Amino acid sequence: MSYQTLKEQLKTGVLSPAFHFYGEERYLKSHYVGLLKKQLVDEAMETFNYTVFEGATSAETIMTAIGTPPMMAEKKLVVLKDTGIFTLNVSGKAQFAEMFEDFPSYVHLVAIEDKFDKRSAAFKSFAKIGLSVEFAYRPR
Repeated sequence: MSYQTLKEQLKTGVLSPAFHFYGEERYLKSHYVGLLKKQLVDEAMETFNYTVFEGATSAETIMTAIGTPPMMAEKKLVVLKDTGIFTLNVSGKAQFAEMFEDFPSYVHLVAIEDKFDKRSAAFKSFAKIGLSVEFAYRPR
């Protein structure tokens, strides 16, 4: 799955439940998070329906955010930045893997994780429902 698939999903409005953004182009990653946010989260309810976690964050905290239904909206967006969720040594890896197996339909997740291991249980479970998009360096 690719950058083109992401663009097509945004165009049609039929979005994957989860996204994994990685690669050198920080601007593009940020840009596409913004487009997802604009499409999914009403500005008036942003405080309730848009959550960002940066750096090491406990599995319990992330799972609570994902398990909490949106407030006065159909969808909510949870963004993880460099949390290490897809690494082999992350604590709570079994919980993360289980979370992706039974992912709520009201949540969209964006994991901006440059460090990941495709062998991790969490990544394998994520791959069944999510779209991984590499934002490689694009020369001008």
